[in-house]
Amino acid sequence: MNTLPGSFLILPLVLLSIAAMVFWLWALIDAITNPRLDSSMRLIWVLVIIFLSWLGAILYCAIGRR
Repeated sequence: MNTLPGSFLILPLVLLSIAAMVFWLWALIDAITNPRLDSSMRLIWVLVIIFLSWLGAILYCAIGRR
């Protein structure tokens, strides 16, 4: 049984998953600590990032960071 071609797919998927998780965590921390956001906007962005996952993190980086 040859599992070598499938093994090459696992490493990029693991690295992509780790990168997505790090990006999501960075966006969440940045939204919490961003001094340019008032408290209500901070709460809204934190909820968007939490509930929309990586899509929320992308939206925050595109719209929320200014």
